[in-house]
Amino acid sequence: MAENGASKSEQVAGSSASPSSPSYGASPSHGANSSHGASSSHGESRVEGEDRSHAAVEAARAGVSRAAHSAADMSREGARYYVQEPAQDLFGLLRDYAREKPDVAAVWCFGLGLIVGWKLKP
Repeated sequence: MAENGASKSEQVAGSSASPSSPSYGASPSHGANSSHGASSSHGESRVEGEDRSHAAVEAARAGVSRAAHSAADMSREGARYYVQEPAQDLFGLLRDYAREKPDVAAVWCFGLGLIVGWKLKP
């Protein structure tokens, strides 16, 4: 049994040289045919390699697309959290302050308007 298993593994090892790989130990009588067979099978392996590289490129594009969408979603959430909500809070605080002390708020608005108008004059 062990001899039979060893001979099968030797057969598998001997046949592991796929037709896509060039046979370096080809006999001289099959030299022309083996080189022609190796080039056509080399073309097949190139097609298989191109299919694999195309699949790898498509997988990379899909990964980059997922990452870009995730980054866009996170930036929208960040913009809402860090810009929109604080701005609403700030305007809410200013509105409450203006209701509590309208005279001080009016002076501040006048002063800011004067400075901005002064800087914008031609």
